[in-house]
Amino acid sequence: MKAHHKATYTLPEELLQELNTYVEQRQRSHFVAEAIKFALSVKKHQLEAEYQEAAQDEAIAKELEDWSVTDVEGWDE
Repeated sequence: MKAHHKATYTLPEELLQELNTYVEQRQRSHFVAEAIKFALSVKKHQLEAEYQEAAQDEAIAKELEDWSVTDVEGWDE
């Protein structure tokens, strides 16, 4: 069984009222957990797309190349 932890968050009044209207009291924790999972999934996909875009950006690649000498500078080889 997965551990569950209580958490307290502040929500805008209108959002809380809407949650209370559409989701039964006993299902709210599950609903909120699923909503957070979905939002995090969207965020992760956005970040992946941004990382891929940055990896193909020639200006960023040039900047990283310029700084690459600092990666091993001063290290014993």
